[in-house]
Amino acid sequence: MNQNLIEMAKTKHLLPIVLLVCVSAVVYFNSLSNGFVYDDLGTIVENKHIKRFGNYLSSFYNPSYFKISGGEASYRPVTTLSYYLLYAVFDENPFGYHLTSVVLHILNVILVYLMAHVILNHKGSAVMVGLLFACHPVNTEAVNGISYNEDLIAAFFYFLALLLYMKLETSAPRQNLLFLILSLFFFLLGLLSKEMAITLPAIVVLYDLTLREPTSSKISANRVLEVVRERKYVYIGFLGVSLFYLWLRFFAIYNPEEVETQIWGRLIDRVIYLPVLFFKYIKLSLFPLTLNADYVFSYPTRFVDVGPVLSAVFVLALFVFSLLVFSRSKATSFGIWWFLVTLFPVYNLIQIYNPFAERYLYIPLFGFCLVVAIFLENLIDRFSFTRSPAIKVLIILCIVVFYSMISINRNRDWKDSHSLWTKTLEVEPNSFRAHGNLARVYQEKGQLEASLREVKKTMALNPKDYKAYYNLGVILGKQGFISEAIGAYKKTIEMNPQFKNAHFNLGNIYKTQDRMEEAKQAYQKVVQIDPADIEARNNLGVIYAMQGELDAAIIEWQQVMALDPENRDVQDNIEKAKKILDQQK
Repeated sequence: MNQNLIEMAKTKHLLPIVLLVCVSAVVYFNSLSNGFVYDDLGTIVENKHIKRFGNYLSSFYNPSYFKISGGEASYRPVTTLSYYLLYAVFDENPFGYHLTSVVLHILNVILVYLMAHVILNHKGSAVMVGLLFACHPVNTEAVNGISYNEDLIAAFFYFLALLLYMKLETSAPRQNLLFLILSLFFFLLGLLSKEMAITLPAIVVLYDLTLREPTSSKISANRVLEVVRERKYVYIGFLGVSLFYLWLRFFAIYNPEEVETQIWGRLIDRVIYLPVLFFKYIKLSLFPLTLNADYVFSYPTRFVDVGPVLSAVFVLALFVFSLLVFSRSKATSFGIWWFLVTLFPVYNLIQIYNPFAERYLYIPLFGFCLVVAIFLENLIDRFSFTRSPAIKVLIILCIVVFYSMISINRNRDWKDSHSLWTKTLEVEPNSFRAHGNLARVYQEKGQLEASLREVKKTMALNPKDYKAYYNLGVILGKQGFISEAIGAYKKTIEMNPQFKNAHFNLGNIYKTQDRMEEAKQAYQKVVQIDPADIEARNNLGVIYAMQGELDAAIIEWQQVMALDPENRDVQDNIEKAKKILDQQK
């Protein structure tokens, strides 16, 4: 009998899942030909450590993690591990990375459908939720940006942990224990993928209060206490995992350089204008027509302006609506609060580098899709002429096709760095980040004058952008203005003493000018910042050898060999140096 039920369940979900997989694949098929863009360059292409995974495995468990993670500012070892494994399989072929992103998105779409089915207990509505999530244009950033796999991976473990929690039944204690352990384990993996997963305990409590049987017609203090008493040991488990992660994140393995930021705003601004930020996310979810890789975000100058007031009114109305609708549609109330709660980590109450980005909506979007699907289902059923199944399918098809067309077109913008940043500047001309990245594109193409124009625009928009001065140094160096290039690199170091690329380029210039002592100091600084930098250690060894310090040179080269055992040139240098030392004895 049990086997028959399992087979029926498999058949029940097979066709919807096949449909969702096909739609997701069609929407993101053209993304497979895209290259590495944006942060992918630092995460994959320029990350020298990723090529030697075995040498750095121990770094995943201590603060040296931040030296090998490709510029990651916070502790996300599961995500970083995925990049190392992908590199081992696909090397620098972007197809494999994009294929992995699409597969991850498809898996998340399936989990979204299964969660929606548990919540709504209606296959048609659950399919609608899955379709909306599969093709919603706002997800294109998370899927197209390889370095944003962190959002896809965190969402996968987040959804899986919650789905397992939803399966907990009071009548099956042994099965409950297994599901709970797995749920807590996947929750931890989600946290170690990205901080967005920290909201899962709140969603678990929200689910118990609103949707888990037996339900209540209203949420009261007595109801909350009753649920907490009944499930206190489960909640202790989630709280324990959360506290363990927070200890890892902020104490055991903390990045002191994480304080780097662009837009913070005063705490009072971040609190007062929170409705403005929340409204922007709702607006982007409802009308994902003009997407942007870099939103120039700033807080309004005063609250009494139309924008902040309307935002506050809208958010307050949404909050009141979620309470009023609770007795009639708990799933709607749950979806609204899901959206509100899961966005909490990016409300900028705790200062973050980017206050606003499309990828932040990847997990919250489930709540949005849930509410929209319920709304459409009720709207369609309200009018007699739309009660025909064919009319329902046609209406949903129109929405899915509309969203899909936007997403497919947006995928093309992510094809390469030039297309992404030129498109970004069409939408956001004041994006200093877009100008800076476009300057780099022109620089790589040898279009130095065009690159210089973009660098100057970057500096005008953000005089504190140290990377702009670094790019200026590179351009000036290629143009032959060496003393000016040295000045630009020194300015970069003055603004950010830990930016090793500027020290390295300075060392190269000093070396070509026979200013060996200054070159040595520059390379030593690089090695101090990143002890695993092979090129800096090798160059440092060469300078030691040129200065007659062969013992010091051998030490540096041996460090290189420890990092790169197959480096024959360095091995030859060691052998030659040892031979000279033997002759001198």
